[in-house]
Amino acid sequence: MFRMWGADVVNMTTVPEVVLAKEAGLSYTSIALPTDYDCWKDTVVDQQGVLAVFASNVSRVKTLIVNVVGKIGKENWEDMIKTNQDLAANSIIMGSQGDRK
Repeated sequence: MFRMWGADVVNMTTVPEVVLAKEAGLSYTSIALPTDYDCWKDTVVDQQGVLAVFASNVSRVKTLIVNVVGKIGKENWEDMIKTNQDLAANSIIMGSQGDRK
């Protein structure tokens, strides 16, 4: 199915985490590093191969985090924090007092 859609990668979803973060008024991002293509390619995937790719991703993710955190630290996040807090405060759904038991 995903091949028919032209997809290159299928990942584990981060939807529950991002929804909960938004409800809490938190900015959120994720980093995904593929380790294998067991659902796509006609190749055998084994633990040794997955761990080798994972190990090669370590330096990539370290570089990414160092570069991104430096840039994040230079930004003024006051407006975004306020927007997130307002969104969280205004997204609370509460029933009437009669609904609570």
